[in-house]
Amino acid sequence: MSDPRVSIVIPAYNAPFLGEAIESVFAQTYRDFELIVVDDESPGTAIREICDRFPEVRYFRQPNAGPSVARNLGVREAKGKLIAFLDDDDIWLPNKLDKQMALYDSLQDTGDLGLIYTGQYMFDGERVMGAKVDSANGWVYPYLLFGQFIGTCSSVLIPRKVFEEIGDFDNSLICTQDFEFFLRITLKRKVYSIDEPLIKYRTRPDQISKDPSLNNLEDLKVLAMQKRFIAPALYQRVLEFNRELRGVRYKEKAYDSLFRKREPLEYARWWWKSVVTRRKAPSLASMAYLILGFLPGRLAERISGRGPDVERLPSSDVVVRQEVLSESFAWMGVPRGALNPEWLESVGNGQGRLDK
Repeated sequence: MSDPRVSIVIPAYNAPFLGEAIESVFAQTYRDFELIVVDDESPGTAIREICDRFPEVRYFRQPNAGPSVARNLGVREAKGKLIAFLDDDDIWLPNKLDKQMALYDSLQDTGDLGLIYTGQYMFDGERVMGAKVDSANGWVYPYLLFGQFIGTCSSVLIPRKVFEEIGDFDNSLICTQDFEFFLRITLKRKVYSIDEPLIKYRTRPDQISKDPSLNNLEDLKVLAMQKRFIAPALYQRVLEFNRELRGVRYKEKAYDSLFRKREPLEYARWWWKSVVTRRKAPSLASMAYLILGFLPGRLAERISGRGPDVERLPSSDVVVRQEVLSESFAWMGVPRGALNPEWLESVGNGQGRLDK
């Protein structure tokens, strides 16, 4: 038999939802693929037993080294000309791969295609809590510096030759390895988006992405790695924008501590980190919440007018849409604004450019 066109790689570690992820792959309407599961030395034999239920799965096990190393191993073992990833707790909609392959075939790849990504639903395993679609097409590197709008690795389809040119995922990063990898791709290649949610991204309270300190630290590390490709004025603007994002992450963590965990001292700690990070005086509202944090939970909620679900998530039929290249684009509630054309022309020292 000829090699499949697409290789799908699932890195897995202590993965209670792996069976659901695999089932969503074999429910795809597009069938010319292989599925590779890389077990990152999970304790016991649960991952192997799940894979054994699906004879088509190619199973590999590696010494515990993290998802980046697992993805890199999967790519090396892949037989397809295109690579797709799926995290072990996410789910694909049945037509996800079909729509990506249709777009890929229509583009007639001339060597500058970096990846194709989709929008995503957010769900907690039981209910869908809304969806997000950030649309961008073409040379988007400078825009990606202001926010990882491509989303999770579960949404992307990447030509295998991109890995040969760009290299592997950086295994020194814990929670921003996708951001760093996508920046390397977009510096030299185009991206394309499918403007609808085609994956279900599972949110869990124990996710690494919920740790604002680690995210903020690694964001700065990734941006420092890109400094040599960016005009100084643009780099300064990116750092200013990122400072706002770092403060927002701490603020969200503070709300979570107050209204979900009922831990006012932890709330005060995250509130203070938000103030220090953003280098702004606290607002009257944030001061009020700090005081509320030391009141009994129900009384604080009654006074503030907030229920326990402080995220105020949209209903399942709401899709939040943004055009990434527009001046109105915002990330985590922070507006990016217009970018100076001179900044864009200098990006990449000739390695990357934007379509006019």
